This record gives sequence, C-alpha cells and structure tokens, in this order.
Amino acid sequence: MRFFLILISFLFSLTAIANCRVYIPEKEFNASGYPITFDFTKMLEAKNYHEVFSPEQADLLLSIEGIEFEGPRFHRAEAIMKLGDFKVDESVLCLTQFCGVSDYGKAFSKTYKKLSALIPKCY
Repeated sequence: MRFFLILISFLFSLTAIANCRVYIPEKEFNASGYPITFDFTKMLEAKNYHEVFSPEQADLLLSIEGIEFEGPRFHRAEAIMKLGDFKVDESVLCLTQFCGVSDYGKAFSKTYKKLSALIPKCY
C-alpha cells in the first residue's frame, strides 16, 4: 500500500511539472540594428514554470514581438509578449522621428512587468 501511495504522488508530481514547461523561440529583439536581449528566468522561476529547449517538450510558448506604429505626429513603439493564452501589450510614444532601442526597451520593460503579474502560478 505504501508503494502505491508513493507511485501516485510521483505520477502526480510529473503531471504537475508537465503543464509548466515553456519554450522560448526568440530571446532577442532587434531594434534598428541593436539587440534587446531578454532573460525570462526570474519570471518563470517565480511562477514555478520550467524552460525547455525544444518545442516538442513544451506545453506553452512564450513569444515576443515589437511593432512601430506611425501616428499623426509621433511614432509609437509597441511591445507584445504572449505566454499561452495570456497576452500583454504596451506602447511608448517615440519622441524622435523613428522609434529607437530605448523606446522599445521601455515598452518591453512595461510588458515584462505586466506579464509577470498576470500569469498564474503553475502547480
């Protein structure tokens, strides 16, 4: 009976970890020739997610995207991050003619913080 309980708890822990595996295809965004590199380790570990290095092993995909929108007077740098069904986007007004790496850095920083607060803890 004791062996049976140990086996069930082991299988339960495996299925719990199985739903928490995240694959990140791109950890870098190129803004006007300058790379913005992301480290999602702190966010994922705080919520009990585990990064895997192949899409076949993953349950979730974490993707990043940056878009520059042309407004009537100024451009806007929009940063988008998605983790499974959770999507967060933030934009920053670019005070120069075109958006630069600092504008995208601010937008991605806001997006990272929002996504970190939005995703639930994985069990």
